[in-house]
Amino acid sequence: MDIVVPVNGTGGRGVSSNEQQTGFLATTVDEYADAIAKMLSMDDATRARMVRAAQQHSAIFSTRNFEDKFIAAMLPVLPAASERVAP
Repeated sequence: MDIVVPVNGTGGRGVSSNEQQTGFLATTVDEYADAIAKMLSMDDATRARMVRAAQQHSAIFSTRNFEDKFIAAMLPVLPAASERVAP
């Protein structure tokens, strides 16, 4: 069974803009309690949509995505491999 979990609401604007679509943000005990109550009262179809959206959103934090973005950012400032001097 896929589940929705509340997360700490300190992730910044990018995370908070997805609230209610990909999950629930919480920072206080009351907010966590409210989020858990909402999750437990969701119908299966709504929960499944939220789980799929959260899984898709989480891909931006993958190691592969980080590597691709890092390499793309570094290429303009690093010499090409063929230009490197052998030790």
